[in-house]
Amino acid sequence: MSTKYLGAEGFRWFVGVVADIKDPQQLGRVKVRVFGIHDNTNDISDDDLPWAQLLMSPTSASLSGVGYSPTGIAPDSYVVGFFADGMEAQFPIIMGTFHKMPDMDPNKSDVNTLARGTNKLEKQLTGPEPASAYKAQYPKNQVFESKTGHIIEIDDTDGDERIHIYHRKGTYVEINKDGRIVIKSVDSAIDVTDKDKTIYAKGDITIESEKNITLKAADTISLTAKTVNIAGGSSTMKLVSGAVGVESGNVRLKGDYVKVDSPLSSVSGANISSGKVSAQAVAAGKVNASSVKAKTTAGLASAVAGMADKLKNLPDLAGMTLPDLQSALNDSLGGLKQTLAENVTSIADSTGIKVGDISGQVTGAVSKLETLSSNLDTKFDSLISGKVASINNLVDSEVSDTLESISGAFG
Repeated sequence: MSTKYLGAEGFRWFVGVVADIKDPQQLGRVKVRVFGIHDNTNDISDDDLPWAQLLMSPTSASLSGVGYSPTGIAPDSYVVGFFADGMEAQFPIIMGTFHKMPDMDPNKSDVNTLARGTNKLEKQLTGPEPASAYKAQYPKNQVFESKTGHIIEIDDTDGDERIHIYHRKGTYVEINKDGRIVIKSVDSAIDVTDKDKTIYAKGDITIESEKNITLKAADTISLTAKTVNIAGGSSTMKLVSGAVGVESGNVRLKGDYVKVDSPLSSVSGANISSGKVSAQAVAAGKVNASSVKAKTTAGLASAVAGMADKLKNLPDLAGMTLPDLQSALNDSLGGLKQTLAENVTSIADSTGIKVGDISGQVTGAVSKLETLSSNLDTKFDSLISGKVASINNLVDSEVSDTLESISGAFG
């Protein structure tokens, strides 16, 4: 190079078009075919063109990787520059690029349509996703678009200001004029925090999924609210845990069928009730499989003994008709049948005792009571003229045999 310093031969500037951007030294240099110098491709091939240095903005350090990379220029970009070596024209420096509009056709304009007031991004809305807040007007929207279609918009359109960052696949972040932020991922989204994280809203928070939602914690999950509603619809809700604790002033379980299934179940200081139980309720300090069985057996024995007492205390049968005696007998047996049926159907499955088993046993017990009634009716009919003492002895014998048979059914 014969030129000793820049400007010694005057300032020689140029306009050209970028022919090659693949700098072997990766310095962001490009080859420019300068109009008026490199027009004839037969005389000067692209390989023969000198590498041109890009002149970066003074706001970029261009040092040790700090600042903007000089890799934004593209083949066929129009550039303006100068030759640092004057007339030798072997050391071109590019000062900038400029847009063009071939044939004065707006459809061929190099200016991004987003900057000119036309939204070219067709977003497929999902769930509660709102429509785009784009209402840009030229020349208020500053747009950057990469070679593959990634976009950044800084839109200063009056009354519709917004910020928009868009991935070419459709994932984006958009902030509208009111500061509302919409974040959408068209693929998986992963949010990782190495320390604590707080999500706070003055209004409602809604988490919705078209599939599953999983909450997992290595320690504790706590729900605190004035009201906690858990609705499973027609699906199944399941709690799987080593220990589940529910502490409240008022806990209500409601369902067509509520099942407690555990090797050891207890309810302390509580009433267990069901729509199938009217006057009878299971109430105890502790209710478990053994106590349910014991109380059911004891209740049966007590009820039969009560019936026996009522029969013993019947008035002198002299002058009493057979229908009157049958009515009194049926009154005693009827209450027992209903009490047993109502209590047994309300007992849920538990260790060592099942509703099906109890129902079968009680059905047999009631059948025995009905047989007893029939036998008593027949024998009362034949002994109606006898003494009351003979009848009492008969009743004692029949009741004792029936009670022994029923108790044996419960083991």
